[in-house]
Amino acid sequence: MNPRISALSPRAAAYVVRLAVEKRLVSAAQAKACEEEAAKPGAAGNVAALLIGGGFLRESDALRLLDDQTTKVRSSMQSVPTMDRHIGAILIGAGAVKVAQLEAALAEQAKERAAGTTPVSRLGEILVGRGYCTRDQVLAALAEQTKVILTCSLCGTRWPQADYQPDRTYACKSCGEPLVKPETKPGV
Repeated sequence: MNPRISALSPRAAAYVVRLAVEKRLVSAAQAKACEEEAAKPGAAGNVAALLIGGGFLRESDALRLLDDQTTKVRSSMQSVPTMDRHIGAILIGAGAVKVAQLEAALAEQAKERAAGTTPVSRLGEILVGRGYCTRDQVLAALAEQTKVILTCSLCGTRWPQADYQPDRTYACKSCGEPLVKPETKPGV
């Protein structure tokens, strides 16, 4: 099985299956049966992998659906002003990360928030920490957004600052202390 299929998040796999049903590559009944199987504890794979393993969907068709969707997402992002785009969208558009990798990093970030972790890891830090992209790719995406990440000198909370001006002083939104300029505290 192609790793692009087996590594799909449940959400991404369900999306591929929805496209396969829409394009009549599989029936709704086949999709439903595999969705039920994928929902069971200890399932042998995601719903897309189960459809392929069951002989309902060809692997090449699933990969084509993934490629078509990636192309569609990338082309649609070209019309959005860069500073209004999320860093994840910029990284996907640049081919630095895949949708499934972004979803995994966002899920990790959500777990941190739910656990009350402070400060919550920046998305770029998670993506770099998991080896999905490089620090330079994240910094390039931030530069496209015209955002710089500043760090609080007291509590360590990191804040994105749009239209950063090096001669200005910025205060932490949590504790009010000064934010450290990127020249003195580099980070993602």
